[in-house]
Amino acid sequence: MELQEQTNTLRSEMITETKKWKDEELSALKELEDAMLAIITTESEKQKAQIELSYKREIESLERKLKEETTLTKTAREAILKTIEIKKQEEQIALDKFNKEQLKKEIEQRAKLIETQLEGIKEGSVQEYQLKIKLLQEQEAAELASAEHTEEMRLAIKMKYDKQYNDLFQQQEDELRQKEMDAMRVRFETQIAEAYGNEEEILRIKMEQKKAELDSLHQMEDESDEAFRLRQ
Repeated sequence: MELQEQTNTLRSEMITETKKWKDEELSALKELEDAMLAIITTESEKQKAQIELSYKREIESLERKLKEETTLTKTAREAILKTIEIKKQEEQIALDKFNKEQLKKEIEQRAKLIETQLEGIKEGSVQEYQLKIKLLQEQEAAELASAEHTEEMRLAIKMKYDKQYNDLFQQQEDELRQKEMDAMRVRFETQIAEAYGNEEEILRIKMEQKKAELDSLHQMEDESDEAFRLRQ
């Protein structure tokens, strides 16, 4: 009995010492992880690391419980294993949400940059048109990334932006065509002014101008063939 008592005392001391050693080791590892987290300079990376570290510690704590507590019933062990699986799923959901939010922020920042650039670009220029296209692309990406969408909703968003791309393209085409018409009109007006007093030459220039205007006419969107011929 005395020997058994001594054995139990020794075993208890060993368990206490082992637990103390493991606690010290765990504390040192936590300090190391916290120190590594502190040196991350990018705020977004720090937030992501905090999410990962939080779930890592929860899962490791549950795994230690499974390993160290020998009196756990079968039901208790199964419950802990299920909890570990749920925690891993929660971590993935949290990381997916974080990544989606970060993507949205990055897209919004790029869109703001483009809007600032547009303020300093000449209206009607090719650069303005290109920046407007880029802005639409960023806005479309932000809307698609902003929330969970069904396939039907994603299709509706893409159709909406496809129309805006087409409208912008048509606007650019119309502006370029108008510039060409204005330049042509100025050219013919200059020729008419230079031919002052020569009625025959002026008439020839005017006829040439009308022909050039007719050749430059394009059928407008949604304009029927009959309406286009009448306009010609």
